[in-house]
Amino acid sequence: MTQPDTLRAVLGEIERFVPRQLVVTGAGAAETGEVFRVSRPHRTATVALALTHLVMNFPAADYDGHPRSTQEHRNRLFADMHSFIAAMAGRLPISLGITVGHPTMIAAGPLGGRPVGTGLVIASTDALAADVVGARLLGVGVQVARHLWEAERVGLGETDIAKMAFPALGLREVIEALSEAARRAKRRPVRSSRSR
Repeated sequence: MTQPDTLRAVLGEIERFVPRQLVVTGAGAAETGEVFRVSRPHRTATVALALTHLVMNFPAADYDGHPRSTQEHRNRLFADMHSFIAAMAGRLPISLGITVGHPTMIAAGPLGGRPVGTGLVIASTDALAADVVGARLLGVGVQVARHLWEAERVGLGETDIAKMAFPALGLREVIEALSEAARRAKRRPVRSSRSR
């Protein structure tokens, strides 16, 4: 779940470059207006990163129900979600994929996971490569998050981390930073929604 202040900060930074268009996506767990007003937890396929966030809004949640997993209408979306994500990523190309770890949900996130404030940002003009790095940080390989494998197979981007450049921090440094943030978060007690 993206914090509203994080979204504002990222959009503000991107707007400095005067993009032709900005598309912000959210999970289909509520009415679109509500998703954009506040960030809502969502459930998706293995890892929820740039490709997943973009394409899991199709077909509309009004058709499939709120939350989407209720499958109000007969559809094949959930029969092979990974293929759906890869196919839609090909139809809706992403010019710049950005994943901001504020917070990063680890373990069984986002509904049963633990939020970890990392301060890390993954950004790439190859959204598939950005998602592969994000998945790797969460301990998920391309073969496990099959939509990433399928997206590479149809030519949507790079999945070989050895072929990727890391201009700010090396992958090892990023993994160490995430691990340290996770250790700090583990020491903090988890607040339930009932106690708020």
